[in-house]
Amino acid sequence: PCDTNNDHLDADSKAFVTDCDSFGYCAINGTCLPRQCRRDEYILSSLVDANSPIPPLCPPGSFCPDSASGCLALVPVGGKCQLNRDDECQPPIQNIVSSDPYDQMQASAAICLLGTCMYGNATLGSACISESTTYVGYDISGMSFSNQVVRDNCIENQGYCDQTQNICLALKSLSSSCAADRECQSYNCNSNNECVIPPESAIHVARWIYVLVGLGLSTAMATILAILILMHNRAQNAHRIMLEEYYKEQ
Repeated sequence: PCDTNNDHLDADSKAFVTDCDSFGYCAINGTCLPRQCRRDEYILSSLVDANSPIPPLCPPGSFCPDSASGCLALVPVGGKCQLNRDDECQPPIQNIVSSDPYDQMQASAAICLLGTCMYGNATLGSACISESTTYVGYDISGMSFSNQVVRDNCIENQGYCDQTQNICLALKSLSSSCAADRECQSYNCNSNNECVIPPESAIHVARWIYVLVGLGLSTAMATILAILILMHNRAQNAHRIMLEEYYKEQ
């Protein structure tokens, strides 16, 4: 037996918790039934039950809720959605959301904030909505650590929602002062509260370095070739002198 009233999100990890095991969901009649759908294309072997078929993925235009009780139609803007489940929201029709100055439709997806589906199209200087979620984990010694994730409806890669003013502000360039990663264009605010290049970014080498390395390699190859030719000539001369002396003695 199970009770749907016990369905909730874990306070630390925000994972969905139910009275049923990982292979089932709690139905309205208070019984655990096999899951009817799944979100992930690839599933862990620990989530596979030999006695139950693998639940299917939901078709386009629908989503699998946290309970996995069955596919549901996408939620329109203004409708209710579950925590961090942007995939539950119905995407906007093309060209009805704001684009960035480079005509890239970066706000072409709906997002779920504060349990409501909305468009991520708040422009710079306009009012915005943000959602702060704290995740708690535990290390091998049992000590807890937390990670705060703040999401907003400002246009992606253009601005962030300032939580004190609730206004979209422009992303900050390198070396600018910052308080969180999301404020930087590089999405990396270091311990000195400064926007810096993220460690995983590609290293851009200046052109003059390529030229210098090319010249160095060419010079090294030419030098080695010249040394080899010189050594070869000396060996030939020594061999020729030896033959001449041999013939003279004969």
